[in-house]
Amino acid sequence: GHQHVLLRGNGLVLQLAITGADIVREPVKLNFVTGGAGSLERTVVHLTDLRRILSIDRTQPPVSTWTARALNRRDSLVVYDCLAAGGTEREAGAILHGATAVARDWRHGSIRQRIRRDRLRAENFIFGGYRALLE
Repeated sequence: GHQHVLLRGNGLVLQLAITGADIVREPVKLNFVTGGAGSLERTVVHLTDLRRILSIDRTQPPVSTWTARALNRRDSLVVYDCLAAGGTEREAGAILHGATAVARDWRHGSIRQRIRRDRLRAENFIFGGYRALLE
């Protein structure tokens, strides 16, 4: 099968595209495949991010008890509010993920696509009656 996994930790998010065994059913061994020498710099950044995500940093605050669904909804509404206030998608990305991550990943990373998905999700909530729940 083909699966996508978001790893979050220490203020970073990394998406893995996994092909092969179902990672939910049993432990798996991951092999990383890069896009070739032309993408080596990006690969190094991603592996550095993975190392930071997987590291145990005792100075970080405790992990949030928010569910993935609740975080997605929150992010969607933050993006929508930013755009409604005259901000850009890039500015919304900086609010949610930090200016450094946006500067590094906006053109070739997943943040831009994530912000666009958040905007579309928020529009579906708002135009689908979700806004009435907040009033």
